[in-house]
Amino acid sequence: MLCTALLALSSGAAYALNTIKDVRTGQQNDGIRIVLDGTEDFDYDAFLLDSPNRLVIDLKNATVSGSPKVAKNRLISDFRVGNKPDIKGKRLVFDINNNVNIKKKFTIEPQAGQKNWRLVIDLSSQGLSDPSPKSNLKNAYSGAVKRKKIVVLDPGHGGKDPGAIGRSYRTYEKNITLSMGKELKKQLDLKNYISGDVGMPTLSDIIAELDKPGRDPRRYIEMMEFDAKVKTIDDLQEGMILNGIVTNITQFGCFVDIGIKENGLVHISQMADRYISNPAEIVSMHQPVKVRVIGIDRERKRIQLSLKDVS
Repeated sequence: MLCTALLALSSGAAYALNTIKDVRTGQQNDGIRIVLDGTEDFDYDAFLLDSPNRLVIDLKNATVSGSPKVAKNRLISDFRVGNKPDIKGKRLVFDINNNVNIKKKFTIEPQAGQKNWRLVIDLSSQGLSDPSPKSNLKNAYSGAVKRKKIVVLDPGHGGKDPGAIGRSYRTYEKNITLSMGKELKKQLDLKNYISGDVGMPTLSDIIAELDKPGRDPRRYIEMMEFDAKVKTIDDLQEGMILNGIVTNITQFGCFVDIGIKENGLVHISQMADRYISNPAEIVSMHQPVKVRVIGIDRERKRIQLSLKDVS
């Protein structure tokens, strides 16, 4: 009887029912983020189906509290929950308006002062074709009148402001437009631009002024570089101070790109030495930050970071 009881207790601990407390979505630059809150660690499978496009999340040994509602947005047109008896769990189905791929999927264990686990799934539509009739608009304009095309470049004056920053944080608008401007300059024949109002001396003066660097009146923006010695999670050590970029802000903290495949999490409790109710009080999207590594879980590819004590 004792063995039977112990076996029952052991089985109950190993298969604790995961109760899904909340399902929510958030907009991102290239797609959406889906977040599930659960009472236990997630045993799940997430995959995409087409005809029609759907995201399916199978949750093993799980139940859903109440009737969660997911607001429709530019990618999600409908949401429903069904039973999955073969895994003693639930199937969540999101109907998708567009072609997407699963960019990331990971779980977050409860942080200080929290009880729930989180399952996070990022859907991206970047670089994928839109199956809607809008994608055929070019055919509708096939008979349009052809006009001369004008391309306007704004290379700037060689100042500090990088302009738009690429997704890798290593590509700057300034470098691209400046390179294109220099190449265009080589191909310009100033004689073609002489008119009754503008002569060669004026055109030569304009080119000479454009060649002068460092005359950008815009405010200085400090350029940020990742640590070249840190290429993978295996290169990280607790206590390291690293440069990073804020890539996402949530209710429980923010995610920071430190130049490797995995983003690190700065929990709200690690953002300041005072109480804050909203991470947006401290950080903003794409903000350069200095972070300290306070935890590394290489097996689950999780990195915990802190904004405190980084000087």
